[in-house]
Amino acid sequence: MVFLPPFCASSPHPRAAHLVAYCGKIEEELTGIVEDIQSLLKDHLLPHAQSAEAKVEYMKMQGDYHRYHSEIAVDAARDAVVLAAKNAYQAAYDLSMELKPDNATRLGLMLNYSVFYYEIMNEYDQAIAMAKAASDEAGDVDDENAISILTVGHIIAPVVTY
Repeated sequence: MVFLPPFCASSPHPRAAHLVAYCGKIEEELTGIVEDIQSLLKDHLLPHAQSAEAKVEYMKMQGDYHRYHSEIAVDAARDAVVLAAKNAYQAAYDLSMELKPDNATRLGLMLNYSVFYYEIMNEYDQAIAMAKAASDEAGDVDDENAISILTVGHIIAPVVTY
């Protein structure tokens, strides 16, 4: 199903059919790219990941790519990729509890997971609470991670103060 406003598909404009067909082609290409990346993550990268941090990063990426796919999918296909994104983010979150609260990978996960709740699920309070909790838990940062943490923190801050 093509992601277009309803008036486009029924428009009498002579190029409306071309627009619908072109959008369908782009949607197919994007879906194929996302499926290839998901396969790479699931079949090759995750099984060989050694550390919790690497596994969290790959699971976060799974959630991210499902989230990107959910932005173009519609109806049952959208429901399926939204659920897959939520499951991937939750699995990454559960494993991220093994990492320190100020770990850059853990904070990056929390940023993306909160964006998912904010933009895809439209659960604004959940998104804000999640981002705020991650920021509060990180507290003071050690010198090793300071630059990464501060960068992610600056990105999370606008969501927290919404």
